[in-house]
Amino acid sequence: MLWQFKPYLLLSLNKDLAARGRTQNRTPVLPPIYVLAVAVVLGLKVLGIVLVSALLIIPTASAKLFTRSTKSLLILSWFSPSSPYLSASPYP
Repeated sequence: MLWQFKPYLLLSLNKDLAARGRTQNRTPVLPPIYVLAVAVVLGLKVLGIVLVSALLIIPTASAKLFTRSTKSLLILSWFSPSSPYLSASPYP
């Protein structure tokens, strides 16, 4: 698909511009657009999962650097500034 990028770009912008660029109008435009849309949606889902897991792991990992006992680790990780438990969201 990368070697056919220019025809897809020309066809997606303007069919007259593609005709001047000697690009065949028989090239299907919608399937690559659907593939791109699915790739973007899946990429955003994966990025969201990674960010949420990092939001849960970072407070505990940073609190572990400053504590020696499990009790103080839990207290410090609960009240750290990056903790998701102290967010400004009105939703629990």
